[in-house]
Amino acid sequence: MAANAPLEYSAGMGGDKAIYINDVEPDETARIEFFQEDEDAISNLIKMGDERKIKEKIDSFFSHPKSALLPFDQYRIYLLEIITSFLKVLHAYGLDGSEIFDENFSYTDALTKLQTPDEIKQWCAQVCIRISSKIKCQRVNNTKILAQHAIEYIEENYQKTSISVEDLCSFLHVSPTYFSTVFKRETGKSFVSYLTEVRLRQAVDLLNTTEDKTYVIAQKVGYAEPNYFSYVFKKKYGVSPSKYRDS
Repeated sequence: MAANAPLEYSAGMGGDKAIYINDVEPDETARIEFFQEDEDAISNLIKMGDERKIKEKIDSFFSHPKSALLPFDQYRIYLLEIITSFLKVLHAYGLDGSEIFDENFSYTDALTKLQTPDEIKQWCAQVCIRISSKIKCQRVNNTKILAQHAIEYIEENYQKTSISVEDLCSFLHVSPTYFSTVFKRETGKSFVSYLTEVRLRQAVDLLNTTEDKTYVIAQKVGYAEPNYFSYVFKKKYGVSPSKYRDS
């Protein structure tokens, strides 16, 4: 038992240091706790993707003066709480843990193979950064999907004179402000500009392939007022719909 005494506390001071119980009397009541505010902080930093701040926050989790006197079992409990917070973030974003952790990862391995606070800190920081990177990729993919769904909605509903960005956002279950930002970034156009482009493209096709009157075409492409349709058309093509057909 005496030979093992230094090892029980060696992790708290660093793997290469054997601290004898007579040299440093461990405080059996000492605890480092992972509070809700700590979980919220690391979760927010993962979402923000700032690697420097992630590393600083992880480092701060192990900088408490009491940590030097903790039995390593206490470190394992602390690490388990941190891992749990990682899993909550993964669940919130629908991410697969196998994409973050090593292929043969098990929580038992993490709790037994990480032997020093430095190893734990480095591992935690790496996991945080991996999760952050996956979230960033997911956001990019999600905004592209959102824009594509919006385009499909416009293509299918441009004939409706009452179509609005509010209708579209209700269909997509997003706020108009968020949608406008994403759609502009992904397409380079606002909702109104894109809708107008679709309507005028369809109007040109009808002018070229049918004998419909221009006021009929206006209604078919979503314009209740023929005069406004002619105004928008001329602004785009430089001539009125009727002259465009005759040219």
